Amino acid sequence: MTVRDMTSDSGGDIPNANSLDETPWLDLECPTELERQRVGDLLGETIPDEAGISEFEASSRFFVSKNAVHLRIFCLSERDDEITITPLGVLIGDTRLITVHWASVRSIRLGRERVRASKPESTEPWALALELFEPHVDTLADQIEVLYTQVDRQNTMLSKPDAALDTAIVNLGLAESSIVMKLSRARRNNANLS
Repeated sequence: MTVRDMTSDSGGDIPNANSLDETPWLDLECPTELERQRVGDLLGETIPDEAGISEFEASSRFFVSKNAVHLRIFCLSERDDEITITPLGVLIGDTRLITVHWASVRSIRLGRERVRASKPESTEPWALALELFEPHVDTLADQIEVLYTQVDRQNTMLSKPDAALDTAIVNLGLAESSIVMKLSRARRNNANLS
């Protein structure tokens, strides 16, 4: 498990509660129950476990509680050089942004890099959330573009007449006609013999 300060240059693990209290963006990767409880106590909210984040019913994707706005979104994740989809929990409170996930999430990494590189004027939770969501939206847009290109390529292949296929269909039709003619001839010959 890792609890990271996503706004510091070190981005390192946070060892104590005092550090937690001063951090505007906490990223929890594979948190234990105790770590979720520690961070939840800071925000005055329950930090969901993996099952809670994976729940994507309409009522759980976005809701507002007393101390935070809660979002559940799908993100691209990298595991063993494969891109998969993983759930991400986002809690936006008055003083801090908390992200929770159980896999390496590309948009978290890109958001952290953006925050560190741009040194945003505001470390308000909503400003940090926008820094997180912009690369997420860009990444999804790139993936949609790749999928669209693949679908378009398939449509093009299906809409082009294939000479070999056309020839095979014509030959099949000729063979069928030939068989029908031979069967007709055989019936006539059988009828004449009778």
